[in-house]
Amino acid sequence: HYGIALKPTATYKLFNIYLADIQNDFLSLDKVIGNRADEFRQQLLQANSTEDRFDLLTEFMLQQLPPSTNYTHLDVVVDYIYEKKGMIKVKDLCQKEDVSRRYLEKKFKKFVGFTPGQFIRQVRFNFTCAMIAEGSAPVNKILTEFGYHDRSHFMKKFKKYHGDDLDVLTGDKDNLFKTVF
Repeated sequence: HYGIALKPTATYKLFNIYLADIQNDFLSLDKVIGNRADEFRQQLLQANSTEDRFDLLTEFMLQQLPPSTNYTHLDVVVDYIYEKKGMIKVKDLCQKEDVSRRYLEKKFKKFVGFTPGQFIRQVRFNFTCAMIAEGSAPVNKILTEFGYHDRSHFMKKFKKYHGDDLDVLTGDKDNLFKTVF
C-alpha cells in the first residue's frame, strides 16, 4: 500500500475535498480520481523500484495542481504553526493574525477538520516525535523543550495516538514510525 501525506489545506485545493469530511479515514484512489485510478494503480504496480513509484506519484500530484493556486490566509496561519513547531497558543495566533478566535475556529474546522488548538497540539506532538526519532538529544530534554512537563503526560498522548511504546521511536530497529517522523 502507498499513501501520500498532504498539508491540511491541500485536499480541498487539489481534489475539492474538505479535510473535515475525511478526518480519521483513508480515501481510496477511486474516490479521489475516479476512473483513472485503475490505470494509475497498474503503473505503480509495474514500476521497477520505490524511486520509480515516487516519481509517478510526484508526476501525478503535479498534474493535480490547478493553474493558479491561491495561497490563502489559512495557509499562512498553518505555515506559521509549522514554523513554530506547534509552540504557540491560539490566543497569540489570533493576536498575531488580527483575527477573532471564532473566525479562526470556523476556517480551521471547515478546511482542516480540527480546531486551531487541536491542530497546534498535533503539530507539536509530531515535531516532538520527530525529534525523539532523530535521537539528537535525550528524550526528557526534548519533552521539556516541547512543553511536556513530564514523560507520563507525553506517553499518554503517544499511546492514545499510536498504541505503542516509545521504543518504536528510540529503538535501533527501523520501522514505519521512524520513517514517518
